Amino acid sequence: MKDISNLIQPSIDKSEIVGAAVAILQDGQIVHTGGFGQTTNAGHGIPITDKTLFVYGSIAKNVCAALIMRLVEQNLLDLDRPILTYLPDLEFSNPLYGKRITLRHLLSHTTGLPSAGKDFGPRDPDALRRFVYEQIPHYKFLAEPGKVHLYSSTVLCIAGHIAEVVTGKYYDDLVRELVFEPLQMTRTTFDPTGAMTYPLALPHEVNTQGEVSVSHKLMINASGNPSGFGYTCATDLANLAQMYLNDGLFGGDQFLTPESVKEMQKMERSCLTDQAIPPHGHGFLGYGLGFEISQYRGKEMVGHGGIQLSYNCTFRLFPNENAAVVVLSHYAPMGAGWQVMKSLFDYALDLPKPKSLKAIDYRPELISLKEKELQQYVGSFLNVEVGHLVKFSVDQERLLLEELGEESKILDAVGKHQFCLIIEELYLQPITFAENDNGAITHVMIGGEPYFHIKLNEVLQPDPHQWEVFEGVYQDPSNKNIDETLSIRIKDNELFVSEGSNEFKMHPIDHHSFLTEIGLIEFEGDFENKGSIILMLGKAVCYYPKSI
Repeated sequence: MKDISNLIQPSIDKSEIVGAAVAILQDGQIVHTGGFGQTTNAGHGIPITDKTLFVYGSIAKNVCAALIMRLVEQNLLDLDRPILTYLPDLEFSNPLYGKRITLRHLLSHTTGLPSAGKDFGPRDPDALRRFVYEQIPHYKFLAEPGKVHLYSSTVLCIAGHIAEVVTGKYYDDLVRELVFEPLQMTRTTFDPTGAMTYPLALPHEVNTQGEVSVSHKLMINASGNPSGFGYTCATDLANLAQMYLNDGLFGGDQFLTPESVKEMQKMERSCLTDQAIPPHGHGFLGYGLGFEISQYRGKEMVGHGGIQLSYNCTFRLFPNENAAVVVLSHYAPMGAGWQVMKSLFDYALDLPKPKSLKAIDYRPELISLKEKELQQYVGSFLNVEVGHLVKFSVDQERLLLEELGEESKILDAVGKHQFCLIIEELYLQPITFAENDNGAITHVMIGGEPYFHIKLNEVLQPDPHQWEVFEGVYQDPSNKNIDETLSIRIKDNELFVSEGSNEFKMHPIDHHSFLTEIGLIEFEGDFENKGSIILMLGKAVCYYPKSI
């Protein structure tokens, strides 16, 4: 463990990381496990070990996928059968699209539905069923099923409920019976009261003076368990990794068939970023079934990350090298955490410390396009989740990217529908347009994130007086944290939204839709009757006036 300690302890000594637990696998076997730092920096912490529990966030999506694949092998489920076969009463905002959704779409994030995860929700075992039938019908499709990778923390919950329907058991019980127990993941749980009976690494937060202290609130939402909210330790996740590296075999038993493991790790939908990744760099390429597909220093890397509160966890496999890395941390900012993870990847792969891997040293071959060819990309595209709008225009056979309040940037063409943008001479940002079956551009992937084509009212002249009907406090009734509300108010003839102590300006794109830093906000309803107005966030979450 001495070599591993040298890779982690310096960051802890410099207070860049409060603590972490790790597991390293080589040749399909667990070769190192251990813990570093304390469960809290508050003075009453205890040393972290490989048995200390952490919140592992979205790594739970891989657990859900493993459960579904076990049920597929038992002939209880079919990846390519429409999910309405199992949930005939489920309604979708677009019935035609809804009829096409399959389990494969759910597990690969290709439903076309947006994400709407909530940090706080109901805790009872029936919460998952209620979420699916009460909230999914409000989600508005952003794309046709199967056309684009659109990461959604909530569509996996539909898969989890389908598992409940075909087995007659609650999701948490199913996962314990079919995943945790066979893999000897003895401490992994969705129950926070159970997790608290073991050593638990606590979340931390940073105050306005930059001081790190314990955060005294843990997220909980039983309706989101297929996507997150679980607790685990490094040795438990090492068992999960060992099963995958050994073609589904664990402890002498065939947990999954080799064919199922291969199916899960096959890319279902590309994020269209490959043209900008240096041959020896790192990048997110796409998604399989519960697996993110990436590249690290020329090696195929599959797995999943998990971020919740201050927890920053990673579960990564290198199938061709038969190696894996598990890192669980409870306070590790992205910069420091990523440096530790890269060092552990190199250790597991037995690679020398890399030289500079700046993408500036790598240039894809550029191609020339005529102005007529570039015109098909002209238009406005919106990322609904972050409320970010971009516009593309053509000037003298050059494609330009314009963002709100920034100067236009020149894009370099590198392939069919593919462009790159140099960011501060450090790396290349991939920008790839996608078309529908008729050849029309429908969306663009910027750095792997989807933006969807919209038509803007270019002559919009907002009237602040018309916004008065929007003012007020709105609440999502399914969010059990009563303090999480959105407040809308007019100030100096501009509209603002407040979330907690943070206030953000709202930029109108039509009379009822606004770009904000928390996502796209739209108002719907009878605008003559203020009490009937609904606030939609990210085309999924419904907020109602708090007085109702």
